Amino acid sequence: MIPKLGDLVHSVAQPIAKGIDSALGTNMEGCSGCAKRRQILNDFSDKLYDKFWKKTESKTMEYLVTKQYAVEASSPEEAIMASKDAPAISVSANPRLGPSQMQPPGPPKTSFPPRS
Repeated sequence: MIPKLGDLVHSVAQPIAKGIDSALGTNMEGCSGCAKRRQILNDFSDKLYDKFWKKTESKTMEYLVTKQYAVEASSPEEAIMASKDAPAISVSANPRLGPSQMQPPGPPKTSFPPRS
């Protein structure tokens, strides 16, 4: 288990508080404000862990899979028929972007300054 930030601060501050309590007769070790701050830091640690390291449900995507074949044929139709038995020489898989994932094109980029 990964130690939380509030627990780490507590492990350092607790011996200091005990020393102050024994020297001055105070009760810093049982301070309710410290317990609240410890809980706040622990909650922050949980949120930080969930944001960066917690495994989320996997989302499926649509992929375009392309296979290339090397065949000898005298027509495109014959090449397609021959590709059924031919070994693939190249395979690629690319995510297919849907309408919500596409970004509009930006402004055109030029290598010269615009006219005044």
